Amino acid sequence: MVRKSASITTNAQSNSRLQIVANIVKDGDTTLPLLLEPMAIELDSIRPDNPDKEWKFKVAMKNVGGEKVRAHVANFPTNLFKVKLDDKSIGPGEERYIEFQFDGSILEEMFSKSLTIELDDSAATRYTIPINKARRWGPTRHASH
Repeated sequence: MVRKSASITTNAQSNSRLQIVANIVKDGDTTLPLLLEPMAIELDSIRPDNPDKEWKFKVAMKNVGGEKVRAHVANFPTNLFKVKLDDKSIGPGEERYIEFQFDGSILEEMFSKSLTIELDDSAATRYTIPINKARRWGPTRHASH
């Protein structure tokens, strides 16, 4: 039990005291059965130092549930990047990866998109990973190299 008190000042003649008593109940784990890390991709923070180098990024999918699941890509913007998803089942405690490959052509793009994966569990659980790029990286970005 958590006890907190607050003081309230009013224009009433008598002094009053307010006491709030609350029982804090934690929500169940809403990420079951997968935990995604990171849960969102901010491309402005992970751009490559060399624009000619292959630009890949991985998101880990860890099974924190009690049964095997298999993930597949349900939806993503095919014109902005490529996605590789291991189609093997992910057992409890196991980890697989979603690999993103970005093309240098998006350096001048700004967008807010997402990738949605779906599991083969009985609830057809879906996860959406936001993918954002808020800045333009012009051709002069690497002029000093």
